[in-house]
Amino acid sequence: MKYVSLLIIFLLMGTILNSCGQETKGLKDEIKMLKEENAFLKAENVGLKKEVEELYKRLEDHGVTKNLPEDKKPAK
Repeated sequence: MKYVSLLIIFLLMGTILNSCGQETKGLKDEIKMLKEENAFLKAENVGLKKEVEELYKRLEDHGVTKNLPEDKKPAK
């Protein structure tokens, strides 16, 4: 009876450890995906900042920026 209960305990432990390993792999994959998404969003943010700067320069060329409030002007 001891051997049967030990066998059941070891089987349960193996099953639990296996499921934890699968969950860990899933979490690692999710972290990798989030890092890739973060890098994409950072690049997109840089592009948008450059676009805002270009638009602000165009406004300066037309003399419109004098009328803009300070909080609407892009940070330099």
